[in-house]
Amino acid sequence: MNSKKQKINENIFSKNEDIVIKAIETIREAGNIKDLENLAKKYSETDSEEIKGLIFNVFADLKTQEAATTVVDLIKSVSDADIVKMLVSSCWQSRLDYADYFETFIDLVISAPFEISFDAFTVLENFENKIQEERKAELIDYVKNNIAKSTDDNKTFVAELVNIIEKY
Repeated sequence: MNSKKQKINENIFSKNEDIVIKAIETIREAGNIKDLENLAKKYSETDSEEIKGLIFNVFADLKTQEAATTVVDLIKSVSDADIVKMLVSSCWQSRLDYADYFETFIDLVISAPFEISFDAFTVLENFENKIQEERKAELIDYVKNNIAKSTDDNKTFVAELVNIIEKY
């Protein structure tokens, strides 16, 4: 890692809020996918609503499609519900295509806490592209095979998933 990049990643974890904000802005303008993990970690460590908002905006404004894989990997690996909620919320607000990861969002709709389930449902509901009939059938089967795992709070969302997928 070059020294400038290393310094930016060190600055993300600075105690000085102004330094952290500057580092986030630098990452937003010229960062790469590898920076996302540090941003998620910082999100969990800070109490600053300003820093959390800036980090959320970085995730919501991602433009590189390869970042979708990193975001989904973070969603799967992070145990902090606040981070997962932020990441899932950023997915439905970003312009990235998460069609390859629909099973992850279906799982969240089925069994995540209500707020995360709602955001995951929104990701699926707002998908506007067409998908092949074979993929659509796979997703519907996936929902039907996993519906029994649904929490009581999420049953309304889960019941609507098949209708949403049929519209793709």
